[in-house]
Amino acid sequence: MADPTEELATLEYLSLVSKVCTELDNHLGINDKDLAEFVISLAERNTNFDTFKTALVKNGAEFTDSLVSNLLRLIQTMRPPAKASTSK
Repeated sequence: MADPTEELATLEYLSLVSKVCTELDNHLGINDKDLAEFVISLAERNTNFDTFKTALVKNGAEFTDSLVSNLLRLIQTMRPPAKASTSK
């Protein structure tokens, strides 16, 4: 049986993807799960506004500052925390 903690993390991630899809749909009229996951991935690697916006622009996404800020805040707030390593 799957670990309940992992199942919860999966549900939290799916909820985040859904929220990012909703934001993209509201601002751009695009409701794409793959795009949402890509944006989440960029936000995880670029944790402040300027680097996140730069990463988006480099990938062809010229979002408004308001959308960039909303997405980054949403992702940082809702992203399940990384699992601590148990290896020694």
